[in-house]
Parts: sequence; structure tokens; C-alpha cells
Amino acid sequence: MAETLPLKDSYLEGRRLEALARAQNSPGAWREFAELKAAKGSYGLAVMGFLNAGSACEAAGDAAAAAAYESGLDIAIKGGLK
Repeated sequence: MAETLPLKDSYLEGRRLEALARAQNSPGAWREFAELKAAKGSYGLAVMGFLNAGSACEAAGDAAAAAAYESGLDIAIKGGLK
């Protein structure tokens, strides 16, 4: 019989990613958190994640900040956020 992998709880995965991102202030971790939240329809949290990714990129002098901010704006528009 084939072994099946346990399903991930998206809420718990989001909390884990957020804790990791806060501890490391890593743009990659923030982006992963934001993408998970956007996929689940939690647009406010997704925008926060993209903004934090952008801020972390800026602090590191990384030009990827603009892309993170743009992703956050796209999600804000998609979610009808002001």
C-alpha cells in the first residue's frame, strides 16, 4: 500500500512561516508567507507579507523590493483593499 503524506493545515503553515519570517526578517520567508495567504484569500495578511518582504529587500539593498511592493499592490487591488 502506498504511503500518503499528511495534509498540511494552511493556518498552521501560515503561522509557522510568519514566525520564521519575523525571526529572520527574510524577504524569501515573507514572500512565501504572503503567497500562501494570497492563495487562501487572506488578502490583508498577504499584502502585509509582501510589504515586509519589500522592506527587508530595501534594508539589504536588494532591487527585488520593487517587485515585492508591486505584488502587494496587485493583491490589495484584487482584494478590494484600500
